[in-house]
Amino acid sequence: MFLATTSLEEFWDINDKIIFLGKWCMLDSRKDFWNKLDYTTIPELASKWQNPEVIDQSIEYCDVVYEKVLSELTNILNNIHKVNYDKQYYRIILGNWLLCFINLTYERYQNLKYAISNFNNVNTFLLDESQFVIPVDCKDFFYYFMNEDHYNLQLFTQIFRFLEVDFICKKSSKPIVQKLELASHKNFKTQLSSFFLKLISFTAILNNKDKITITEPYFKYSPFISYLNLYLKSKSNIIFDNMCYDFNFKFNIDMNLRKFLSLNLNDSEFTQIFSNLIFQNLPVIYLEVFQNFNDFVTSLPIKKSKAFFTLNAINQNNIYKFYIAQNHNKVDNYIMQHGGNYGVEKNKNTENYEKSVSKQFYTWGWEEDNKTLPLAPAEISDFLNIKTLPQSKNICLILTMAGRYHFLFCFGASNYNFSNFITNDFIFLKNLKNDIKKIIRFYPSDLGEWNVKKAFNEAALSFNTDDMTQKFIERLPKYNICVFDHLSTTFLETLALNKPTVIFADPKVYKLRPSAQPYFDMLEKVKILHYSPTSAAEHVNKIYDDVNKWWLCPKVQQTRKIFVNRFARISKNWVKEWAE
Repeated sequence: MFLATTSLEEFWDINDKIIFLGKWCMLDSRKDFWNKLDYTTIPELASKWQNPEVIDQSIEYCDVVYEKVLSELTNILNNIHKVNYDKQYYRIILGNWLLCFINLTYERYQNLKYAISNFNNVNTFLLDESQFVIPVDCKDFFYYFMNEDHYNLQLFTQIFRFLEVDFICKKSSKPIVQKLELASHKNFKTQLSSFFLKLISFTAILNNKDKITITEPYFKYSPFISYLNLYLKSKSNIIFDNMCYDFNFKFNIDMNLRKFLSLNLNDSEFTQIFSNLIFQNLPVIYLEVFQNFNDFVTSLPIKKSKAFFTLNAINQNNIYKFYIAQNHNKVDNYIMQHGGNYGVEKNKNTENYEKSVSKQFYTWGWEEDNKTLPLAPAEISDFLNIKTLPQSKNICLILTMAGRYHFLFCFGASNYNFSNFITNDFIFLKNLKNDIKKIIRFYPSDLGEWNVKKAFNEAALSFNTDDMTQKFIERLPKYNICVFDHLSTTFLETLALNKPTVIFADPKVYKLRPSAQPYFDMLEKVKILHYSPTSAAEHVNKIYDDVNKWWLCPKVQQTRKIFVNRFARISKNWVKEWAE
């Protein structure tokens, strides 16, 4: 039997019976080809990774490994670079990459172990080592594992080798080309934004008052107005620097050093494998280019404010990450959540990381400890004046999306359960009355090459498609009811803006933290939240002709306000709140 680990057909043996490791191997666009083959799948793996208890255990295990790896990595990188940075420095510059790499490697390791343990005489093709690539930074890494089958085949190959399983290696006809420079150059839009921020911050920098620098605050809808209002309201105590500076570093990959390096973790087979695997994938910015880039950031004319505040920069803005790491004992780093399910999921990787590298973590309303404080989200608050009560009879079903390959354990849509989301969407639509006007708002991009639009068109359902020419919030007045097939960011926006909202969520997917559960129970009682698509459809059928009778009744509105105050607490005075 032949194990196919990716969708790269040149790495399949179609003359043998094929075992597809997962749905990511089976592109819908190639269904006419692979459907004719003699193949089987491994439903046990799909079932395993859809179990929220397994997800929870995996998150906790990866967190333990993460702390051990980070400690060892700190010592090794300090020795290589002849520096003496502490563990927190490395947590800031590479922690989110490391956490993600541990998560995805652990999942792939578990899958390969299961396949070779449960199928006799399994064979497969590996990628020739000469075609391996090293990501240049965290952003490059994220692109590779989300979009490149070759990089995922590389990871499978490396794990197989450390498992000491001997398979034939092949070269790809279309390999990834190794990048040999780390560069960033501002486009016209970025140049214009940088000039504007420097201009409004200029007078503030001239005085000696302590400042707070805001970087990448995620002003989605009217950024220039938001920047200016915040600057004026703070009386020039807040300045802005998105840390977009041009740079270009050329390098060569030091494979001799990378093959020599390893961690010393041996408490399990996985940690032993990971100890060797990490340096074959460690982004260049942390090894070959580290010293040059670190020195470059030190030389930049960044205002040494007393504190720095961001929503997004801590994840992929290399300059911000290095600057905060270099100065983490001298300045305070404030981070604000930038999406849904913070304070909601039982265990959320991104939330855990962001809290670990911040002095204060600002939330959309919830509080858990001394580190978490509520602050109104600007990206929703700016739209408080929008008219959200229905101006048409359309209902809009807003869909979610999942990538084709696993990268972080989470409670939500994933490459293992995404087809279930589509099935539930079909059930919901089929149970609606025929006279209901339905609009589907598809996710902007088909991350997993699932061909979602094709699936909907082939389902013989009656609906119209949102043309996506307007931002979602700007489109709200054209909808009678917003329906969601998932729990994430967008339903918080509609609830906060008092738009009639119905949600159906699979209870087998989500695992809520105890502090959040009562709030979702409240939503269920007033029929905003449903745990089956059929129940949601029946409710929409009932309220469709007079949605305000349900939505504006005191019990529903009181529940909405309580929930929003906890998880999407917007404010007309958000500028004043931020300035204070």
